[in-house]
Amino acid sequence: MTIKAVHRYGLDDDQCGQFVTSMKLNSTQLGSKCTPQDGPSFSCVLSTKYRSLDGSCNNPSHYSWGKAFTGYRRLIFPHYGDGVQEPRKPVQGRALPSARKVSTSMTQNGSTAHSESTLAAMQWGQFFGLQCMNYVRTVNAMRSDCSFGPAEQMNQATHFLDGSMIYGSTVEQHQKLRSFTNGKMLESRNGRTYLPLTDKPMHYCQLSSNSATCYKSGDIRVNAHPQLTVMHTVWLREHNRVAGELAALNPHWIDSKLFEEARRIVVAEIQHITYSEWLPLVLGLLGRKEEKVKVETGWEGGRGVPGYGNILVSKFPPAKLGSIATIGEGDKYTKKMGLKLKKNGFSEDYDENVNPTVTNGFATAAIRFLYSMMEGNIKLFDEHRNHNGSIALNHNYNKPRVVEESGKLDELLRGLATQNGQKSDLEYSSDVLSLLYRDMDRYGMDVVSLDIQRGRDHGLPGYNHFRKLCGLTKVKNFNGFQDVISKAMVQKMQSVYSHPDDVDLMIGGMAERPIDGSLLGPTFRCIVAEQFAKTKRGDKFFYDLSRKSGSFTDGQLREIRKTTLGRIFCDNGDNIHEMQSNVFQTPSTSNPLSSCQNTTVLPRLSFTSWKELPTRTGECLTTPRHRTQGRSGVQANYPVQGRDARDRCHKGRLPPIADIYELEEAKT
Repeated sequence: MTIKAVHRYGLDDDQCGQFVTSMKLNSTQLGSKCTPQDGPSFSCVLSTKYRSLDGSCNNPSHYSWGKAFTGYRRLIFPHYGDGVQEPRKPVQGRALPSARKVSTSMTQNGSTAHSESTLAAMQWGQFFGLQCMNYVRTVNAMRSDCSFGPAEQMNQATHFLDGSMIYGSTVEQHQKLRSFTNGKMLESRNGRTYLPLTDKPMHYCQLSSNSATCYKSGDIRVNAHPQLTVMHTVWLREHNRVAGELAALNPHWIDSKLFEEARRIVVAEIQHITYSEWLPLVLGLLGRKEEKVKVETGWEGGRGVPGYGNILVSKFPPAKLGSIATIGEGDKYTKKMGLKLKKNGFSEDYDENVNPTVTNGFATAAIRFLYSMMEGNIKLFDEHRNHNGSIALNHNYNKPRVVEESGKLDELLRGLATQNGQKSDLEYSSDVLSLLYRDMDRYGMDVVSLDIQRGRDHGLPGYNHFRKLCGLTKVKNFNGFQDVISKAMVQKMQSVYSHPDDVDLMIGGMAERPIDGSLLGPTFRCIVAEQFAKTKRGDKFFYDLSRKSGSFTDGQLREIRKTTLGRIFCDNGDNIHEMQSNVFQTPSTSNPLSSCQNTTVLPRLSFTSWKELPTRTGECLTTPRHRTQGRSGVQANYPVQGRDARDRCHKGRLPPIADIYELEEAKT
């Protein structure tokens, strides 16, 4: 079909790729596989206050938006070598320089610390937003509009900021993580609470035997390195802590309600930390100037139609093509993008026409800046913030046992809140530049090579095209890049690439100078800002919204807004006694260490707003049964749930309080 189109209409590869998107698959044999992803679905439970596990039904009119195992969204139409699926080709010649050659030519091994940000800033982004993996060609997904066309890669997690790294994105994965007792997640104990152990340790960890420590969570990367494992451990503890607080206030609540309410609170905490503490650091806090930007045409979802306008402005509904919009820098920039949170009251920011699906440019390139911030020498700190030893990152890939060694969890937490992260640039630690996932004494991998090759495999257009989308000039010669990239770095580019359009997005974005106090240059900053704006505005369950089935009460929302990652560390470390208010920034006179008992500096949530009186219309007050084989795969006692609860307590109707399994069953 594509060959015929090329010859008949005289199209080049990119034009052919765009042409075939007009061909729908609905009437073909493939149509039955993609139709369920397109348009409204009768199976969504509209009144539920709880998210689905896989992200579906967040928007009943587009129930697959944000769902796990769906394709990424596009900011620009893909550039494949053959217009459909082959890796991107150069403007001239047969092949781009190899990813490894680009990496060795453009990057350097080094360690230049950022003056203010801590390793916690790097780790938080990795916790919710990165995939660390060996390079393989990513699995393709059906196109969201059920059309023929260029390959679209699949995101196997949900596209929302919904705690799926804790809870999983499938029922099968989730049921292996949940205890089904008192609303809690499974945990293992070694004097303290740790993540549950996987039954396939040698598959997920670098171990010499199946008896060694290897964890499981909602994210298969949980064992990747100690700091990531610690973050997962802290949030498992936070869920179980919250469930315990709710159970003490509401002893009549059954397991499913305790779990869902705890999950709802934890997700809100994660969202609040991300938008109130992390994003202001990443995108910049200062408001220094404004500039006029002409709105350009973008590409929304690869559908062959004009996009939502210049993504620096990212108006909803779309900005009128050719209009002039004013954007602010720093704090004004985040406000203009709709990323600035309200301090009081509720938000009305939800827009059912906004697609929250993660963009390919964000997932494959922009968010990968976090690897540049990693430190190969992980410092440990005692309770007085004295340096108390170090561990080498490259010796601890997929070896999480160190987390359970005496005192190490707290020392790692203090390290995250104390040690400076590295600057976001093309200078990387050797632990990720040549020793990534090193196994024993063997050499490791190069994360930059992996990222470059993945971008080409995903058909990401070159850096020059994203510059234009982000309001910069699309240059005709390499010297034009010097508006945001140093002369020395541009000269390196010219020695590696043959044409400005050949420069990979990953390289160009990382080479840019950070602007306005942010960690990023203008291109990556606008890609990141666009994503988080749509993640927030396209999520019906975002924590500060009003008049939604999942909205918090005014009193509950006031408590959620007290959340800081510093308080999370205080509450869920082993013996953490002091922490600064903002752990993404190093301790200083303006961000001093404070006692965890000081609730003025480190506010503690009160759960009294969640107290409810028992009612038989709102609960399934059945007699607990003993089951020899519970959903967790172990012997357990828990109140009747799922189909049994519907049959016995509600005569087959969905109960007012539905857990994940009841929602899944209702859709079948």
